[in-house]
Amino acid sequence: LTASAGTGESGGTARTGGVRIYSYNLDAGAGPIGLLPIPAAAMGGESIPMDSRIGEALGSGLLGGAPILVVGGTRADASALDRGAAYAVDLGN
Repeated sequence: LTASAGTGESGGTARTGGVRIYSYNLDAGAGPIGLLPIPAAAMGGESIPMDSRIGEALGSGLLGGAPILVVGGTRADASALDRGAAYAVDLGN
């Protein structure tokens, strides 16, 4: 399960956004069955300048047969100021 907050403060700065990925346990021998309360992974947006809005857009699919999550922010600064960015997160491991 993926939960996002595009205008949240996951990175500690206003409107940086963020994403949390939660695991679901199906094996009773490995602990309680169901959604685990602690995120398996988390991502926060850039803090300087603020307002990157990471998590505003989410997508998923396969890349080379491996599952991926694509996390986007309309005002992220990967290539230039406030141009937006998308990050592919490998979920295969």
